[in-house]
Amino acid sequence: ITTEILIDSIFYKALNRQTTLDLSYSTLTSAALILASKIVAVSSNIHTVDLSWNGLEGNGPAVAKVLATSPIIHTVNMCGNSLGKHAIEVAEAFVVSISIRTIDLSWNDLEEDGPDVAKILARSSTICTVIISDNNLGKFGPDTAKALAASPTIHTVYMDSNILAEHGPAVARAIVKSNTLTSVELEDFDDLDEN
Repeated sequence: ITTEILIDSIFYKALNRQTTLDLSYSTLTSAALILASKIVAVSSNIHTVDLSWNGLEGNGPAVAKVLATSPIIHTVNMCGNSLGKHAIEVAEAFVVSISIRTIDLSWNDLEEDGPDVAKILARSSTICTVIISDNNLGKFGPDTAKALAASPTIHTVYMDSNILAEHGPAVARAIVKSNTLTSVELEDFDDLDEN
């Protein structure tokens, strides 16, 4: 897909009142994705943006900063963009948004940065669903869960497939202390009842 086709597609969707822009697996250049984000941010009808599996890496924060300026985008999927440490900057960008309610950061190799990303997202006054599945959280899972559980607005969390293993019970204990979480997805643990 070329930048020209992308821009035509975005304007077509905007003019035809479509509410979702799916740019997943688009293999666009980072510059094209930033341009697309700028167009989407000023759209009056696009509420959901899927930028998953585009290899954004260090360009993720620039895209996130632009999308966060939109007063109507409520769902952003940045799954599988190899954000790693850049996910902290992405979270910082989204936490100031006045409209984003759902953020998908799964498959981004958060690992030890998971707790920091969670602490930042927990400060949001609008984010209510966080998807951080498949991020190799492992031993960082309990601190990540504790940070998300402290949020006054987050009520749904997906943390499945994070290789939590023996850390699963500590994650579960952190979650049950939350006053706001109503739905949490974790992998299956045979020993949760015992611990």
